[in-house]
Amino acid sequence: AGKAVQLLYGTEASKLEMWNHYQYLIFVHSPFAYRKIAETVREDTSRVFIQKIEHALTYPLTDTNRKLVFILLTNALRDCLNENEYKQIHKAVRQYDLHVYSSDRVLKLFYRLAVLHEQREITQSYLFLHLR
Repeated sequence: AGKAVQLLYGTEASKLEMWNHYQYLIFVHSPFAYRKIAETVREDTSRVFIQKIEHALTYPLTDTNRKLVFILLTNALRDCLNENEYKQIHKAVRQYDLHVYSSDRVLKLFYRLAVLHEQREITQSYLFLHLR
């Protein structure tokens, strides 16, 4: 699989496109790995870049990282949300904190709002792949 991905994402532009697809998924696994990859994405060879992504995805998902990705997504959508949508997000995150909503339910809300506001950077993220 790694070799096929290398062929597909061999150019700099393709590597950045791949990063756009993976960045939120990487963040929810490991904010530390996310930061390290983001800092070096342009300098890394495709092989090293892919190895870093594969390694980052081995970190377990945690509630803390899920909450952090909710904040990241809220900030990414901030400029296009109306007051009601912003309240929906805050309610959903509170319900997640209280263990009333699952993380998938909260992510579905983010995905729906991203589709509504045509935020392709979010809708094309592999973080939402299992929800499509």
